[in-house]
Amino acid sequence: MFRILLGLIVLGLILIWTGYRESNLSAVAKDVPQSMSCADLAAKGPGDNAFIELSDFLLTTSSYVYEEKKGRWRKVWVPAVPLHGEYHNRLLAIVNDTTGTAPDNIPLPQDIRVIVQDGDARNDNDVEELASRNVIRGMVINEIAGLDNDTRTLLTESYPHVDFEQCYVFEVGRTPSGSGGLIGYFGGGAALLALGIGGLVFRSRKKAKENEEQTSKDV
Repeated sequence: MFRILLGLIVLGLILIWTGYRESNLSAVAKDVPQSMSCADLAAKGPGDNAFIELSDFLLTTSSYVYEEKKGRWRKVWVPAVPLHGEYHNRLLAIVNDTTGTAPDNIPLPQDIRVIVQDGDARNDNDVEELASRNVIRGMVINEIAGLDNDTRTLLTESYPHVDFEQCYVFEVGRTPSGSGGLIGYFGGGAALLALGIGGLVFRSRKKAKENEEQTSKDV
């Protein structure tokens, strides 16, 4: 019983913490996404609306990072550069110089300001499908989370001249939590927390009473 009550408390705290993070993110987002090119996001950031329909991007699928657990991909981080930007034009020039065939060793960009994070990609094909889209909807989540140390280290191995702490992390498919969702996080967390703490208090008082009764019998 003690472990169950402790679990309720931990779960309640997690929900409240999640609600706090979501409220911070929702505070810098609007209900309707803004349309923004990768070049504009890289240059200006999301402004007053972190909810974005991102367009005109080129994902560097030749080198990206994925998180795996028990043999299953859980999340990927793919650098993005502007379509028809300096790097894209350089690639086109290389392809033209090689009679339309891309060389085996394609140079990687070094001017990166946007990282696309996706929790639904499960293999290389999913990443390629993501890269083929014209528009992807999601949120810039730097208000609550950037790249973790392990991901940043792995990306730096391929892109040594990029400062990934200065990149915008764009999470695919994420939407702002409405007032109902936030109430659910805070209300549900508070309820579980109260249930767990109340149960522990009741359990403690019950044991104290049992000890008193046992002491009286011994006397």
